Amino acid sequence: MKKSIFLLCLLVMLIGLGWAWSVLVLGALPSSWGQPLNTPAPPEERSQAVLAQLPSSLAGDPMPERLLPPAPTLVLEEPVKDLDYEQRAGRLAQALRQTGRRFSITQLESNSVGTPPSAPACRTVLLNPQMDVVEFGDGTGSIEHWAVIAQNIYYDNRSGYYNSASHSLVMVDDPGFDTAIISTTLDWDAFGQGFQAPGALTVITVTYSRLYSNTNTSDTAWGNLWTLDSQGYLDDLVTYWPIGESPSGWSNRTAVFTDSATLAALAGKPLALVFDVEANRESPYEIIWLDDAQVTICYQLPPNHTYLPLVMRQYGQGGVVACVPYEPDSVNQRGSTVVGATCYGSFSAVDMKDYYSLNLNGVTQVRLSLSNLPSGTNWDAAIYEDAPGYPLACHIGTPGSGDKYKDCSSLDPARSYFVLVNAGTAPGGGANTYQMSVTSRVGPTPTPSLSPGIYGE
Repeated sequence: MKKSIFLLCLLVMLIGLGWAWSVLVLGALPSSWGQPLNTPAPPEERSQAVLAQLPSSLAGDPMPERLLPPAPTLVLEEPVKDLDYEQRAGRLAQALRQTGRRFSITQLESNSVGTPPSAPACRTVLLNPQMDVVEFGDGTGSIEHWAVIAQNIYYDNRSGYYNSASHSLVMVDDPGFDTAIISTTLDWDAFGQGFQAPGALTVITVTYSRLYSNTNTSDTAWGNLWTLDSQGYLDDLVTYWPIGESPSGWSNRTAVFTDSATLAALAGKPLALVFDVEANRESPYEIIWLDDAQVTICYQLPPNHTYLPLVMRQYGQGGVVACVPYEPDSVNQRGSTVVGATCYGSFSAVDMKDYYSLNLNGVTQVRLSLSNLPSGTNWDAAIYEDAPGYPLACHIGTPGSGDKYKDCSSLDPARSYFVLVNAGTAPGGGANTYQMSVTSRVGPTPTPSLSPGIYGE
């Protein structure tokens, strides 16, 4: 027995000496030793704003006027000027920056198919304009694409309290629930959505529907167009207009901006449509329901503009299948790519994952590649099956910023897949772009047949 104990102690000592020798000679072992090099990123994440249903204590008495037919659309064509409001809005923007509240940005895709080159094009830019909410069944719910940036925004699903089924968003003077951001006496509620404006703007039109209750002359409510900085924070308040207290009942509103100075201040920049209310925390406690908000942008197309449906024609070549990104994207709202295409993507402080639906075009063995990555990054890519639970089909997993790839076998063309490119953390300053491709490992990449349609000029 003593001999066995002696041998066991000797074995432990030898193992310890071997470990120490490896550290002295080879240097400290990496913290990832014995672990996967890169863990696949989860394909889902909860980035939507979570809202509470409008409490009955704040909803007020039922309003018969809510059931009136919508009033004729009121059009605002001249910008307003309120220097006091601009100063208060500036303080709000500074406070929001300090608390980290910012916007993601919808990238304007070129889908003006059928518009001749050098002619004006118009398109809508906001996602989820109906302000639909996914309810959790416990009096709360989430909303995609709209960001709550100040205090409490509620949703309402009661019949008559939305303009289009089946939700509206609500701003309320509710001093019992709010916490001060820029004032201990004012209740400031604000929400909105970011988007990228093209250059050469000709007209911007903002439309929305609103319903008021308990109007208070001391409370003011505004629609705004802000520029955003590169991190998604409110930057400059360019133009604004009153949401409008009258008439009673639901009213459709339109704000049209054609002023050259206003358009020049907005052109080519990331922007945000923001609705806000300044309330005095005193009775009557004003309530504003908002629904069906949209921004329509008209701009001059450049010469030789290339249109991008699902297929793009490259100059000097025949029709080829392209990678078509989509922003803002998610696991349920993706861009698209096919075997043989190269995706040119980028990340920012508010966008650290890119999703692409993958068309295998009958290929079962592919190579997933990442290249031209910024120095010092640790970006990764994976292929997931588009099925419940999103089974992982292939994962590069190699750390570092060098070109990397993974050979993937036994993909089933009868199933659906998507590619996730993941930055992991927000990129720093400097380069933030990548190239991702999925290529065939057996013979030449097949040439897909082109569907009928307009592919470019």
